[in-house]
Amino acid sequence: MKKDELLKGNPLAQYVELMRLENDFLKDVGLVEAFNGKPLNKGMAATYGQARATVEGNLGAIRRSLRSQTIGWFYFPAKTATTGSPLDRMRPVSAVDYIVRQADKHPYVMIGEEHMKPQTRTILLPLLRRLYAKGFRYFAAETFYQAIKSAPVRGYPAWDDGYYIQDPVYAEAVREAIKLGYKLVPYEAEEQPKDAPKDDPWFNQNFREHLQADNLKTRIFDHDPKAKVLVWAGRSHVVKVASKQDGGEFRPMAYEFKRMTGIDPLSVYLPTDVEAAAPEYEREDYKYAADKGWIHGPTIFVGAHGGAYGLDENEATVFFPRTTYVHGRPDWLARNLGRVPRDIPASMVSRPGYLLAQAWKEGEPVQAIPIDQILITPGDPVPVLMLPRGGSFWMRVIDPTGKVLGTSRLHT
Repeated sequence: MKKDELLKGNPLAQYVELMRLENDFLKDVGLVEAFNGKPLNKGMAATYGQARATVEGNLGAIRRSLRSQTIGWFYFPAKTATTGSPLDRMRPVSAVDYIVRQADKHPYVMIGEEHMKPQTRTILLPLLRRLYAKGFRYFAAETFYQAIKSAPVRGYPAWDDGYYIQDPVYAEAVREAIKLGYKLVPYEAEEQPKDAPKDDPWFNQNFREHLQADNLKTRIFDHDPKAKVLVWAGRSHVVKVASKQDGGEFRPMAYEFKRMTGIDPLSVYLPTDVEAAAPEYEREDYKYAADKGWIHGPTIFVGAHGGAYGLDENEATVFFPRTTYVHGRPDWLARNLGRVPRDIPASMVSRPGYLLAQAWKEGEPVQAIPIDQILITPGDPVPVLMLPRGGSFWMRVIDPTGKVLGTSRLHT
């Protein structure tokens, strides 16, 4: 969708097209009034909602993204008692500190992000730095296309290096991995299954999981059996056990990798314990911890004997604090990533309609994923750009056609 514009550095065209298509996706399932707060399990609506929420997250429009995640809500959160929680018997610790300590026992660290929530990616950059100091040299990511192999030569990730790294938070972590010297490894399945049996509802998904695991094995383990590897995946790919579901058996990538290699990876899960558009979409243990004021940054809860709070299939689940917005931007950009605000010149944002402010490191072209970008919406206050401290950048504002409305240089 609008790929030519995307490769020119204009993801705003993609978003405007998604907005135009809203009724086409939702009219057949009665969800034209998409934000009614009711979780509805409608496949096409959920697909649309996830696509739109992902793009909105990429554009820095976090509150819009949270709302879009309610379109055709695709799962019902697990419930626990609101009068108490297993967390009462545990203590909160830094998620990054915990993972780094556990990495001493696990040469493969597998982390499952939530694709629609850039906040879950805020632990990636500090993890890359600290794991590199412990001898980790491979960074494998589900989102990487084969083109990512050229990124170290360029020095930056480009729009066609991977779908989810179109989020500037993710892209900054990839820049850091390149700077540190990690080997970037794509491992997503590229083949499609044939002749899926009708009596196996998980055949296609398991085919993908198996190929992902096999790619990790053949591209890393087989030629470097002592490698230390950070694997950044999505959601339940990092589950280490097979499970009976919907009349079949789901065998995730982490389960398959463990079976193939004998290596027991550390499995950390990010999607479930992070804020949603409204409390009714949040897990009870998350709401309990947030209401108690226990979550001040990315957090893992640890018991008296060292075991962490997890969801049975993973060693640990990371809790992320609810967001406060400052000048239209989430506070975790400053708190977790050390970013600082810079104003967008008023002369560039005077025309009506959707606009997009983008910033790159000095010398990077528009083919690079921006270091930051933020959607400017009609009728709302103009937000700020959030940039890494101690750098030189260039910025621009564009309209949906890609027309440049102004450029400027910025320093932090």
